[in-house]
Amino acid sequence: MDDEYVQAVKKAASRWLPHINLKFDFVSGARGDIRIAQNPPGDNGGASSIGTDARNIPFGLPTMSLPMDHNAPRFEDTVLHEFGHMLGAHHAHQHPDANIPWNRETIHQTYRNTPNPQEVADNVLPLTRSSAYDLLPYDPDSVMHYAVSPDQTDGKRAHSENRSLSDGDIAWAKKAYPQAAPMPAVIRHPRFRDADSDCTV
Repeated sequence: MDDEYVQAVKKAASRWLPHINLKFDFVSGARGDIRIAQNPPGDNGGASSIGTDARNIPFGLPTMSLPMDHNAPRFEDTVLHEFGHMLGAHHAHQHPDANIPWNRETIHQTYRNTPNPQEVADNVLPLTRSSAYDLLPYDPDSVMHYAVSPDQTDGKRAHSENRSLSDGDIAWAKKAYPQAAPMPAVIRHPRFRDADSDCTV
């Protein structure tokens, strides 16, 4: 677990930790709840099951894939994004209120040669407004937002990727994984005695 690659993943993923009531327990082997595989050389993208969908992936198969080169310029951003999916976040650009004027022909052409053409709907096009999603306001600054080029839209709209957690990301994380309410303090007057002790408390 001292491997440089593992440490790089831990460092990037830990940027979520101050905002969620969870800890990440990194272990070796194939039985983890989240199982991370490295992409083939040259594939600098990432992928992850969303939230509890990871439970539907048989043991022995990865639930997340990350770039092989932990020194790649966007490695930390990719880990941060994929761990957002692992925590249950969808893509921000798919928010029903994003109103991105997608050029669907270009989008479908981009994904035409992928193993799963359904990725267009799964990863790019807007989600249907549904009670299945707990929607916060659309956040264009989210780390979960893809970069969007003008050729993917009406030629006028573009969007750059954010490389850090936005205020919206943090608000979502705190709502999804709220901190436990603090236990009320028990205050005893010094003149009271503890029933189980001979000591004054």
